[in-house]
Parts: sequence; C-alpha cells; structure tokens
Amino acid sequence: MKPSVSRPTQLSDSDPSTGGASTPPAGFFPSHLLDEVRPLIDAVRQREASAVNAGLTQLYWHIGRRISAELRQGQRDTNHQQAIAALAMQLTAYFGKGWSAQQLRHCPRFAKTFPDEKILSAVRRELSWPHLKALIYIDDLPQTRLLYRNLPRRTLEHEPTARAHPIAAV
Repeated sequence: MKPSVSRPTQLSDSDPSTGGASTPPAGFFPSHLLDEVRPLIDAVRQREASAVNAGLTQLYWHIGRRISAELRQGQRDTNHQQAIAALAMQLTAYFGKGWSAQQLRHCPRFAKTFPDEKILSAVRRELSWPHLKALIYIDDLPQTRLLYRNLPRRTLEHEPTARAHPIAAV
C-alpha cells in the first residue's frame, strides 16, 4: 500500500524559527523524506566545499610561483612589497575582495614551501588553505612541518609553544 501524501496546498505563514521560511502543513510530505534528502544535500555541499578549497589552494600556489619568478627576473632595485601591493590593487579592482597584498604575500611563500606539484596535489586535498597558510610560517625543517599537519589551524596560529617546541606540541 502506498503511503498517503497530501496534495500540495498553499503553505502556511512564515515560521520565525526557520528564518522566515514558509512551513508546510503537517502531512505535506512523508516524514522520512527530509531525513533522506538532507544527507544528500550535506554530502554534495561538503564535496563542493572541498573542491573549491583544493582549487583555490592550487591557484594560490600558481600565483606564488608566478610572483616569485617575476620578482626574480625584475630589477634588483624593485621594491617587492610595492610590486605586490600594486598587483593587489589591480586584482582587487578587477576581481573584488580577496586579493589583498597580505594574501598575495602568502602565495610565494606557499610555492616555496611546497615546490613539488605532486606534493601540492596531495596536501591540497587534505588540508584547508588556512591550515596550509599556518604551516608555511613554521621555519623548522620540512619534516617538522609534517608533525604539525594534524594540529588544528588555531593551535598553530595562537600557541607559541607549538611553534617553539614542535615535538612537545604533538
């Protein structure tokens, strides 16, 4: 026997507990439908967020390589900070927020920290950009950075002992 489903009717008034969204009357859809659909949406959102993060991380790496190469080829008297600030202004004018000089300064360091694109490919799928950004400022040996890989980003940013004593922090 098929479960009975009410025909669509006009939705009731807005429900403040749902951010003002309209709520269907009881029996509008089978009760299990929401329980089945919500995990599908959540899974796609998570996959898409991971894909966006991986894509942005790769973009920042390529930008870092280009900035580094350009600064190496440029005149020795070129002020690198001014060159990056000028690029940031141009990118911001063209693309909007997100291209500050501070953000662009992270990119060459990121490319220097992970010079091999194969390694980049592995870490960009596992770690978020904020986590990677925290890792690139650990000045110890590359092997020590691997110890930090599983620490939360906030620990890396806010715990001075995590930077000073890598073994003790892990």
